[in-house]
Amino acid sequence: MPAHVHTVQTETFHVLSGVARYQLNGKDGILQAGEEVSFGPGIAHINPIPDGEEDLHLRVRVAPALDFHVILETIIKAAEKGDANPDGSIKPLHTAVLFNGVKSKVYMAGQPIWLQKATLPFLAFFGKLAGYKCGYPE
Repeated sequence: MPAHVHTVQTETFHVLSGVARYQLNGKDGILQAGEEVSFGPGIAHINPIPDGEEDLHLRVRVAPALDFHVILETIIKAAEKGDANPDGSIKPLHTAVLFNGVKSKVYMAGQPIWLQKATLPFLAFFGKLAGYKCGYPE
């Protein structure tokens, strides 16, 4: 997922095995097995991804959880079905429908949140017209 911020949630990533690369406020970081990083509300970040050949195993905690599972399930199912972009993200109109429909508010970093809040319902409207739903249909 590109650089983003959560307005009410904290994400904590704990590396169980492997090495992870992440970004926090535009600065790169590395995590080894046993280390963790937390991104609180309003903190711009890119979630940890594998750094090297070894598989990366993470434990992720989101607090408060709210409906964050809907976001994760949607991204994973879209990737499994081949409906994701090459970087693993979901299509922009699907993203608009999803982010407009969940309580777990996520916004792209580097763009004014007020502007995203104002335009998201309109983009979600067109996303629904294109057949996207909040979540991923079975």
